[in-house]
Amino acid sequence: QRKFERLGLEVPLFHSHVNELPFESESFDVITHFGGINTFRDIASALKEWVRLLKPNGFLLIADEGLSPTVRKTQRGLKIVERNRLFGLQPPLQHLPPQLKNVKLWWFAKDTFYAILCQKLSKEELKELKTNGTEHIRIKELVEEMLQKLKA
Repeated sequence: QRKFERLGLEVPLFHSHVNELPFESESFDVITHFGGINTFRDIASALKEWVRLLKPNGFLLIADEGLSPTVRKTQRGLKIVERNRLFGLQPPLQHLPPQLKNVKLWWFAKDTFYAILCQKLSKEELKELKTNGTEHIRIKELVEEMLQKLKA
């Protein structure tokens, strides 16, 4: 906080548990998280909380260490995982809540980090999800397809 004040910036900082953030529902257009999700005890709950905070059509961007399927199978990949097991973890696609759409996954930094970009459903889509759950089925199919690609 003092660093921001020295720079003449008013930036409110909050400290709380990732599963109980002190903000009203649908408060943010964009939520980003870089590093650390691989160490969360309950990734699904954290993602659910972030989705709660997103406005309809808002974006969620998550990035963390994790080798691409190609690098994972190489000598280089095996050495990286040997030094830090977190690089052997896969992106948490299976934990994405059903209120998300347009899920995109890619690797960067020489295929040693992943990023997931997704969008919260619109108000109309959220109503449809509540009514019949069809988006949940579509998301689950997409996640299963991506997980199969990761295993290949």
